[in-house]
Amino acid sequence: SAATLSAALPSLTASACALMDDLLVAMEDYSIDNRGDVGSWVRQAALVSLESLAQQLLRANELSDELALRCLGSLARQAAGRIDRLRASAAERLVALAVALASHAGNQRVCDAAAVAAKLLELLPERGEGVQWSAPAAAFPAITRVLAVDALRPMLLEGVLASAGGAGDSLGSAARATLAEQMLGAGDDLRSAVAHECAAILERGGGPAKSAAAAMRAVEGLLAKGALHAASPAGADAAWSARVAAAVKAECTGTRDVPKLMAAVTVLCALVGHRAATKGAEAPAPDELAASRQAFRQLSALLVNRFPRVRRHTAEQLYSRLLCVEPVDLGVEEGDLDEAVDMLGDTRWDGEVEAVRSTRDSLCAKL
Repeated sequence: SAATLSAALPSLTASACALMDDLLVAMEDYSIDNRGDVGSWVRQAALVSLESLAQQLLRANELSDELALRCLGSLARQAAGRIDRLRASAAERLVALAVALASHAGNQRVCDAAAVAAKLLELLPERGEGVQWSAPAAAFPAITRVLAVDALRPMLLEGVLASAGGAGDSLGSAARATLAEQMLGAGDDLRSAVAHECAAILERGGGPAKSAAAAMRAVEGLLAKGALHAASPAGADAAWSARVAAAVKAECTGTRDVPKLMAAVTVLCALVGHRAATKGAEAPAPDELAASRQAFRQLSALLVNRFPRVRRHTAEQLYSRLLCVEPVDLGVEEGDLDEAVDMLGDTRWDGEVEAVRSTRDSLCAKL
């Protein structure tokens, strides 16, 4: 009867909201086994159900702002993913949900989510309808525009960094180039916000995908292009550098993951001598020098890492970095810097670890 159905509605709504929570958890499944990326199968099924259920709750006026924003963020993360079919499916459902939410701008239950959805559609080319989402060259220029939306930035940037940090593939190259281009054309406020969020993502291990190595490579790429440098208050860049170095150290302590260690080397080398906040000054500020030395200390530990590949890679990357900085950037004399470069170049770092330890100690004494 109608009375029975009316009495059951609160229970049904609560069950639907609980199911939404479960689907959002499923959207963070990045499991891999001998069959391949099985987590992508789970995410594909979850995102279809998530958008459908969100639309039903919205029509029933039972979708909350909090749930709606979580759905948008989760779909946005997948819309910046590496798998073409999954990215296209997520982006299409992101646009569909955003259109539905934007049409409910007068609904007090979803007023914040409706505003976010309207902003998202405004930023996307053709409101997202004409984008070929399965093509990286079209998808990433479109989705990276949405980084300007504060509420979606954390989850979206996780997906973008995971894609941009791909090593040696066309998708990673497209994502990296697009992200750098967007940041170079952005205002200082947005660049600072993205830099802050990059550090936060490194602190949480790259997000649900645990793609810390990819995030490190992406951040190093942005630093190399000057895409994270902004007109910030004195000390802000140094504090950011110290935060990134600390996150990298926490992620790499005790690990046997060689690709992750090698990715850590690239971002730590980029932080040695990094002084964007006071570029052009005669000498780095004390906090900038401290951040640079923090990164160097971590690199010096990697010079005597248990893995010969890591030791050699660290020496090669540090050698290249020291050729690009001035002695004043490191707070050392020119002669000491030259001797340090010679030590790095003349030593066989992939030999026995005990044989290179004394050279590492001499290097630390110079720098």
